[in-house]
Amino acid sequence: MWILLVLLFAAPLFAEPPDLEEVACTWCHYEEAEDFAESVHYLQGHLLCTDCHGGLPFAEDPDLAKAPEAGFIGKPGRADVAEVCAQCHSGPAGYFAQGPHHEWQNEANPTCITCHRNHRVLDASLALMDETCSQCHDEWSAARDRGQKIRVELEVGAEHLQRVAMEVDSLSGFERSLQKAQPFIEDATAVLQSADAATHALDVQMIEGMVAEVRGERGVAGAEGVVGAYYEKLRMRPRIVFAVWVFVLVNVALFWWKRRDLP
Repeated sequence: MWILLVLLFAAPLFAEPPDLEEVACTWCHYEEAEDFAESVHYLQGHLLCTDCHGGLPFAEDPDLAKAPEAGFIGKPGRADVAEVCAQCHSGPAGYFAQGPHHEWQNEANPTCITCHRNHRVLDASLALMDETCSQCHDEWSAARDRGQKIRVELEVGAEHLQRVAMEVDSLSGFERSLQKAQPFIEDATAVLQSADAATHALDVQMIEGMVAEVRGERGVAGAEGVVGAYYEKLRMRPRIVFAVWVFVLVNVALFWWKRRDLP
């Protein structure tokens, strides 16, 4: 839930993407432009053609737009793809370099665009692992099994965090003490976001360790402790009220009894 809230509140901060019809690159590369118009890079105002290809996007003269002085590199080669993507996605790129696919010289290995595409880049999801791994790996292979273990581990951890976050959010309006759970939720969310990037290393033990941290005392377990204390307080409240009333009634009875002895 907190990940969704961050995206909802951050959405207005995204820059308004320019009209692609004004970008000179699209006048010739219209098929690529159609794909790019649906990409998360364009819709959230992050990139234009020149961020990956260099050059001048609004120059009408092709020679000027593609001049070496304008930094034009054209289509990045296989060896350059990870470096280009790493300009913005340094975290995933760093984990990718630790994984089994890092040797770009081996053409059997994927690059960033093999799984995420180049122009029609969509929001990455865990479902993408099943879709893309199956392109190269058989259903019952060890590689597919590794990817499925990572996906399940992250999904279960995310569902646990979301459930606790929703409970804290729904109760915080009634009990201010539950605000103490927010730092635990935020820390767990940050670790889970790091785990998303770490999927590129395809290291099951690494993911299991990060999900364990999400669920630990500094994460979900800490938030659950705050919520548990709140419910314990609710359970004790009737007893405390009962004890107070017994104390009051006993003192009233004693006062009434002693009043008879007063002159």
